[in-house]
Amino acid sequence: MKIAQECGITLGRHLQNPRGIFDPIEDISELATRLRQHHGPGAWWAPGIFAGDYRNQENWLGTWFVAIDGDYYAKGAGHSAPPDEKRVLVASALMDGTGFHGTPRGFRNILPLDRFVSSAEEYEKLAHGVKVLIERGLERVGVLGLVAWGRDADGKKARIVERDGFIVDTGALFDRARLFFTPNATVEGEASPRRADIHVIGGAR
Repeated sequence: MKIAQECGITLGRHLQNPRGIFDPIEDISELATRLRQHHGPGAWWAPGIFAGDYRNQENWLGTWFVAIDGDYYAKGAGHSAPPDEKRVLVASALMDGTGFHGTPRGFRNILPLDRFVSSAEEYEKLAHGVKVLIERGLERVGVLGLVAWGRDADGKKARIVERDGFIVDTGALFDRARLFFTPNATVEGEASPRRADIHVIGGAR
């Protein structure tokens, strides 16, 4: 259990490969650097630390970070690339001292914790609080979206966009074993490699 108390993340490659490598880091600035460096085919990272470096819920030992996926939704386009005028407002909605980068259809925000969280119950409470803070920030700058479940033209269950904007991906937020592609990963099925700059909002604390 000693390694689990050391600050770090899990790095890996390829969506279908749950095995990664524990990577020790000092702080959010070093995390940003590491995610810049870890790129190429299928490059992923996970905030969680796992027994045997094998990423799944049962092996989750805890985390030093909470990662938030913000997805952009627009009427008539669904989950889609945000317009530049809305994308540029996102960073101002988020907390200083957190990591931030754009994704093809949204953004990613990484919140460093002041302690190692190893309780699933505590993590869930933290995640709920983070979700509220992110949504308040997005609402403050006028880019919070509103999406509800409904039926599409064919009668199938679908997300109905009631207001264009960004929403928090709760499935990703509450999944303690979730992986995220790095800012400059090459992702299978995407036309070109991702190219995004990750930085710490307001500078590192």
